[in-house]
Amino acid sequence: MATTWILAAFDNSGLTVTINVYDLSDDTLIVTSGSMSEISTTGTYKYSFSEQDMIKDYFFQAIGSDGSVLSGIVDPNNDIKKALWNKKTLIGSSNEFQENLYDDDETTIIRKHNIIKSGNTQLRQSEDISTHRVYWGKNINTTLDENAIESLTNNSLEHDKVRQYPFSSGDAEYFWICWKRIFGKHSITKFLDNSDSSSIVFELPLEILVTDGTGNEDIYYAYRSTNTETLAKDININNSELTI
Repeated sequence: MATTWILAAFDNSGLTVTINVYDLSDDTLIVTSGSMSEISTTGTYKYSFSEQDMIKDYFFQAIGSDGSVLSGIVDPNNDIKKALWNKKTLIGSSNEFQENLYDDDETTIIRKHNIIKSGNTQLRQSEDISTHRVYWGKNINTTLDENAIESLTNNSLEHDKVRQYPFSSGDAEYFWICWKRIFGKHSITKFLDNSDSSSIVFELPLEILVTDGTGNEDIYYAYRSTNTETLAKDININNSELTI
């Protein structure tokens, strides 16, 4: 949470100024004789109120070494902050709530953010939702259409292309890996053999219109290995190798 500063403007520069801060809900003394520091030689003194609980209101009293006293409400805008904070109760419990990111259809949730309270700080935790189907498998053909993509041996719902794609042994055929365009393109030399991290070279992707099993229609990138293979392999897609 951003720092809340308490400011007290005295007539004189060079004072020693201390501050007491009270919780207005029960008059508890939260800060006792805290030390305020002057802003340059302005005669205005500041205190970083790290003890603040955003759901509470506070009163301060600043005392100068010349005997002068200033007092006031801490953080006059806190009612606005409390109102925003309390919106969490519309969705979740008293200490957490959730916001959702929707796909273009305005109904499919593609990512959730769990927002929790830790002390006086809001923490946002991203929770990816697997809603886009990827397809992979072996095929002897050098091109594929929509039906061939959907007929590949394996498919799963994912939130990204980054994962391991297992291929079984069999006839000498090409490796095919296909994902929705929203996942972006990938370097064709960076499909990695999981056993030794060596590169398995793929061709530039075909762009095929696919209506997947979830009813979503979009362009898919269909990647084919340059060479056929009979052995079983696990192929890794690595986030660090993404290309624009």
